[in-house]
Amino acid sequence: MKRRAWLGGAAAGVAASLWPSWLRRAFAGTDEDALRRLLRTGTTPGEIFAAYKRARALGKPLLVLVIPSDERWEERQPRGHAFGAWLNYGGRGALADLALCEVVCAPMADVRRLAPHAGTGEPLMVLVETDAVPADVRRLDAPLNPGPPRFWVDSPGDDGSKRRPPTREEHAKLEDAAIDANIAAIAKLVRTAVAPDVAALARRAALARARIGAAEADSLAAAAAAGGRLKTPEVDRGAALLALEAARAAGPRREALLDALAAAAAARLVLRPPAGTHWAHSHGCGVEVEGAETGLVMGCGMGHVPERAQRFLFFFAVGD
Repeated sequence: MKRRAWLGGAAAGVAASLWPSWLRRAFAGTDEDALRRLLRTGTTPGEIFAAYKRARALGKPLLVLVIPSDERWEERQPRGHAFGAWLNYGGRGALADLALCEVVCAPMADVRRLAPHAGTGEPLMVLVETDAVPADVRRLDAPLNPGPPRFWVDSPGDDGSKRRPPTREEHAKLEDAAIDANIAAIAKLVRTAVAPDVAALARRAALARARIGAAEADSLAAAAAAGGRLKTPEVDRGAALLALEAARAAGPRREALLDALAAAAAARLVLRPPAGTHWAHSHGCGVEVEGAETGLVMGCGMGHVPERAQRFLFFFAVGD
């Protein structure tokens, strides 16, 4: 059973994990090293190269979810929440697309160590292909919907002004609309880059077959054709082959293949966190990190987190 550490006071080391770097440094305490090991997010240069090697071995592209730099720490939370909502609520189609990719979370500094031509700035994602050297790199970016403003400007308030706070119901609808918009934007970026059409899937399937070998590819195809239950690790390894079959199929066979692809991606990225980050929860009154022996909770306040954003990718870190 997890233990909760209820924190009260600015000097609490765990609370410091959610502060900007200048404030973390000002209040760094004796637990700094332990917190850094526990809560580090983002890959090391060696880890991002390892992720690239895993992707290359399977003939998959490497999809990097970009963690904003220390200078843009205020963008980490909305980005982590948006990615979390996409992974948890994007649906079968989004997960099936992700089965085609190796996924890692990393800052752009590490991406540029892997692919120096990845460019400047911090897009939402970077797709690194593994079929050639130097790697083809695509920057995937779109503005995130920040959610509803604190005040509306479309109807008068009781004092005769044109600004009034939305009702709870109005605010909830606006929050849901923003989450839906972010899920759709991220899913569209990935679909367009990874699996825009059958021709693109055919190229990915050919590369996957070459990398995992004809024997494994044929075995997977035979199992899929037989209509039996496919093993999740095998689906994950040969995802492009099954995605191509799904694109060419119809009816129950197509549905079963898409279900298998989505389940494989969920096992790797939803049940467990993507490489380079943690899954975390917040209801607006603290943060609990999955997999930590101690639930990490800041002092309770008046925060609010929409239901579909309450499980998110933890993009904060101690001592970035």
